Amino acid sequence: MRLIRLSILFLFFLISCADSKREKVVPLIDGNNVETIKEGSYSFDSNKAKIIWKGFKATDRIQVTGQFEQFDSSRDMKQFDSLDGLIDGLDFSISTSSSASGDPVRDLNLKDYFFKLLTSNFRLTGSLGYPNNNLIPVTFNTLLGSKTVELSYFFENSVVEIKGIIDIGIDLGGVMAYESIHQQCEQLHTGGDGVSKTWSEVEVLVRVPIIRN
Repeated sequence: MRLIRLSILFLFFLISCADSKREKVVPLIDGNNVETIKEGSYSFDSNKAKIIWKGFKATDRIQVTGQFEQFDSSRDMKQFDSLDGLIDGLDFSISTSSSASGDPVRDLNLKDYFFKLLTSNFRLTGSLGYPNNNLIPVTFNTLLGSKTVELSYFFENSVVEIKGIIDIGIDLGGVMAYESIHQQCEQLHTGGDGVSKTWSEVEVLVRVPIIRN
């Protein structure tokens, strides 16, 4: 009788252990194995990205704001296991002819007397580096070669924000493009002091909503 009781107890122990292992190894959520669910994946929709620029004219540093309305990337809507994995090495292509400032004459001048001398077929391409300590290297490919600029990098409320100041001549090597737009808009960039000035620094702001799955 004692042997029978021990056998029953041992059998119960085996069944209990087997059930416990199944619950830990193969837990189900909505009928799917947890291991097949990509928890915490990161992606983005390029159509929702905002690329805003702010230039300045006249001695009083009067600001002129616009944005690029066309932006593409080969990583558009692709999922990555981490945000760093998505950002590091991300390629981009910006249509410089899609720049819109709310002034058709200004936009045409920028296209014909600036971007035409700076970008090939009105495409500004480049890539992002690895973000570190709220800074990120951004490489721009222009008609004058490749230039890398370090900009500020933030991720908050599911939005990546990259911003900073780019000097057209120093950071992009676009001296000819800068001089061209300055000459074309010399009168338009003349302030109350009678001095015509086109600032070479441009503030840039990139805002990209990140999709979490």
